[in-house]
Amino acid sequence: MKRIGIDVGGTFTDIVIIDEAKGELEIDKVLSTPRDPSQAIIDYIERRNLTMEEVRTFTHGTTVATNAVIERKGAKLGLITTSGQKDRLDIQRTNLLRIYDYAYQKPKALIERELRREVTGRTLYDGSILTPINEAEVLNIARDLIEDNGVEGICVCFLNSYINPTQEQHVKEIIKRKYPGTYVVTSSEMLGEVLEYERFSTTVISAFLMPEMDKYLRRLEDFLQGKGLAKEKFMLMQGNGGMISAAAAREMAALTVESGPAGGVNGSQYLGQLSGHQDIITFDMGGTSTDVCLIRGGQPYVTTDYKVVGHPMRFPLIDIHSIGAGGGSVAWIDEGGGLHVGPHSVGSDPGPACYGLGGEETTVSDAHAMLGRLRPEILLGGKVKVQRDLAERAIKKIGSYYKIEPVEAAASIIKIVDENMANALRVISVYKGVDPHEFTLLAYGGAGPLHAGMMMKRLGIPKCIIPRAPGAHSAFGLITSDIKHDYVRSIVQPTRLLDINKVHEMYQSLEEVAKETLRAEGVEEKDMVFNRMCDMRYIGQAYVPCILPFAVNAPNEKQLAETEKSFHKIHRELYKHAAETEPTEIVSLRISAVGRQEKPVLKKDQRVIKDPEVAKKEVYFEDIDRFVACDAYTREELPVGFKFKGPAIIFQMDSTTLVYSKQMATVDEYGNIVIEEN
Repeated sequence: MKRIGIDVGGTFTDIVIIDEAKGELEIDKVLSTPRDPSQAIIDYIERRNLTMEEVRTFTHGTTVATNAVIERKGAKLGLITTSGQKDRLDIQRTNLLRIYDYAYQKPKALIERELRREVTGRTLYDGSILTPINEAEVLNIARDLIEDNGVEGICVCFLNSYINPTQEQHVKEIIKRKYPGTYVVTSSEMLGEVLEYERFSTTVISAFLMPEMDKYLRRLEDFLQGKGLAKEKFMLMQGNGGMISAAAAREMAALTVESGPAGGVNGSQYLGQLSGHQDIITFDMGGTSTDVCLIRGGQPYVTTDYKVVGHPMRFPLIDIHSIGAGGGSVAWIDEGGGLHVGPHSVGSDPGPACYGLGGEETTVSDAHAMLGRLRPEILLGGKVKVQRDLAERAIKKIGSYYKIEPVEAAASIIKIVDENMANALRVISVYKGVDPHEFTLLAYGGAGPLHAGMMMKRLGIPKCIIPRAPGAHSAFGLITSDIKHDYVRSIVQPTRLLDINKVHEMYQSLEEVAKETLRAEGVEEKDMVFNRMCDMRYIGQAYVPCILPFAVNAPNEKQLAETEKSFHKIHRELYKHAAETEPTEIVSLRISAVGRQEKPVLKKDQRVIKDPEVAKKEVYFEDIDRFVACDAYTREELPVGFKFKGPAIIFQMDSTTLVYSKQMATVDEYGNIVIEEN
């Protein structure tokens, strides 16, 4: 049997196929097709003439959802809400994301104000019904939105529906009876959680994405089934690091936001377990962005405080910090004469100038080509012809402005993007009170290994791991993932007044719902794991500072006290203070339902140790600001146990690795390169 993982990025589409019997990986990369991201996948499978009868799982990570929100290319939606609440999407929160930026504007709502309608039905804070729904009123509103204004979908978002969803469900039933072809999404279906604006926003994002994701996934599903893939074997990666069925992704499209980067974090967890590293900083630099994440004790941080282009989305997601810094990031000069790199990227169409595909803007990849760091006959197996003369022509535009040589301009571009990425790493470590010296850097993405050595120097990280196939590491992570679903129910009660038996019953109720979903996805009961968690805060806090494990698997007052004790400890770790004498309250109960999947077993490298061929190549190293005739290796020729000192450069099909002076590199038993500071 085989497993296939395909990650569609902004510039490249990465493919990993593992033969389970042999434990061998097959890696490939192709240029993405931005106008229709599925086309790159279809073209690859057709060209290879791959059949799917022997495929155990086909897991897909995609940027479709994230890009659709960024570009505002989603469904035309209407909103039906409680009387007095139609401006909730505009008012948002009073706190500003950038409080000292006088030009800052809150993100524009995804539903226009003229397409929002109010109804008179009202549910109170305790779930009781104050005013019933008027069916004639709902039908008039639906007719207005659908027939007169041409909306594709309707979001139904009522106050207090997290505690009693009946009015939202009633409105949905009324609309679906009359207009069965219209998307109708309720906030209680999307998120059974307190905080109206966040619940409304999460619902709107998911509804906004549903038509686009539905069309995209149906095309892929039809194609794969035509190739012999069983429907239940096609899975999508979520931002929480777990897989879901394509059917579930169509119903809750927002779950696939950040799915590609989450795959990379999963792959890093897997490699960390193999190599005995539990504390890892992941560093994923691709063609469009750099994504970084902190893994501590073998687990990444998970957050519900996530924003897509400023719009909050309360689904639990791996806490990944992203910036616009990739191989395709454009270097540009502002009005004051300052040089910047990113966040705009040329993507795969037209691509960096050095690719010779029509691009003319100066990019990070052009700077690397100018500095002797890209080898044309190796990169993507020669499918992309890197042309240094085209890179030089593009970089001269920057150099001529500052009256410097192209090499100096290229080095300046690299130094700027290095500092941008070092700051991103500080955001997830130093700024949170974490010492990066205690962690191992795991660098991947097509451009990650080019910058990893400098990240070690800038942050004082003692060790770095470069996977065997860094350019396709996120796709590799897809095939190491479990099925996962998250469920939440808000209660908002003081911790010491909780009825522990009632809490236990609520958890059991959520677990029964989860079991049904996992069974439908082919998970056997012995492979189901349910992790109980809760949102806790001090009484009086206006936000929920953290999610923590809830130590109650059976009614037990002592365990509840242990959970409160854990909260104080985690609060101190996150915010450097805790108030152990202050009362707490539990805001929401959560479960993470995991369907464990058998993990692939990687074959250890068994080649006889012998020194590989070594050449000399002139490469520019920014730490010493000059070209050096350094050792140059081909990655596939490096045997297990081989050690070499920097400065050195290693070329391979999907990436290039730089080893700086005062750094030592070793190839481990799985073919990973381990770089350490001398």
